Amino acid sequence: MTDIPAMMLWTDKYLGDTTHLTTVEHGAYLLILMAMWRAGGRLPNDETRLARTARVSIDRWRKMEASVGAFLMVENGHVTQKRLKREFEKATSRLEKLKAAGHAGGSA
Repeated sequence: MTDIPAMMLWTDKYLGDTTHLTTVEHGAYLLILMAMWRAGGRLPNDETRLARTARVSIDRWRKMEASVGAFLMVENGHVTQKRLKREFEKATSRLEKLKAAGHAGGSA
């Protein structure tokens, strides 16, 4: 689990990009995004795991995978999301800088 408990959600961009999703697809996508964040910015590219994360049956996942999966990208056997990946990297960098400043201040 990540040390970064809060995930930025750019609601205007999210809603603008996802107006075609059903309510269930929205829920599945948001659950996957939140799970990715907690797992360090990515999840294994495994349909069973993604279906469980989305809290839908494997059959339901297979029916919605095209619409929800269109927002995801596969890298080295994992799925991530472009904006989430960028925001996670920025948040991780900020956290590392804060930790380094804290250590430097404590050493003085």
